[in-house]
This record gives sequence, structure tokens and C-alpha cells, in this order.
Amino acid sequence: SILVKRVPLSEAVKELDPERVKRFLQTTLATNFIKFPFFEATNVIMQGVDLPPTARGAVLGTVFCTTTLPITNYRFRKSMDLPITPSDLYQAYLPTVLRDILYGIVRNKVMTFMVGLNPARANTNLGRFINMFATVIA
Repeated sequence: SILVKRVPLSEAVKELDPERVKRFLQTTLATNFIKFPFFEATNVIMQGVDLPPTARGAVLGTVFCTTTLPITNYRFRKSMDLPITPSDLYQAYLPTVLRDILYGIVRNKVMTFMVGLNPARANTNLGRFINMFATVIA
């Protein structure tokens, strides 16, 4: 409600419907458990492709968006009780794919930078954790 109607937070809290919250969480959790592991798995696969970080990130963002945008749009339309048609599943493709390409590029460039700072650390569990944390935050 707060994002759709642009109402104050206090009003949005008063309008909360536990059943709608439950439905939203079921849909959101299920789709996020698909999307985020898919992004990371695709990123790992792309690390084995001999491309510059920018190209790897662009391919990663394109594959991720093209594959998961229908899931995101389905989730959104379902949570808003809007009708769902096949053309709705790729609604806003261009701005979304550009955003995901940019994110993929940044993730790959930041990871390359982080590994370059200390290649020995990058081969440790702590180093992998630090590097991954930095790339996700970037």
C-alpha cells in the first residue's frame, strides 16, 4: 500500500491485511529462492568463460534478466491482484535488462579488483567471504 498508493507509513500499517501479507511472502520467498541462487550459479559459470569482466557481466545480466523477469513480473502482478497475460511477463524488459547488465558488470569488475588486491587471501574461505561480501555491497 505504501508503494502503490503513496500513503504515510502509519496509514499503510493500519491497512495491513494478514492474509495478503501471507500470500505476498509465500510468493516472494518462493521466487527469491529461485532468482538469487540462479544469479549466483550463472555468475560462477560465467567465471569459467574467457571474457573480460565487462563482457562477462553483460552476458550475466542479460541471461539473468531474460530468464527471471517473467518470475518477477508474475510475482508482482499476483501480489497486486492484477491480471497476468504472456505479454505482461516481459513488461519493462529494456530498463530491467540494462539495470541487470550494469549490476553484472559491477559485480565482475569489483570481484576482479578484490582478488587483485590480495590473490593469496582470495584462495581462503575468509578471503572468498570478504570478496563476495564486497561485490554484493557494490
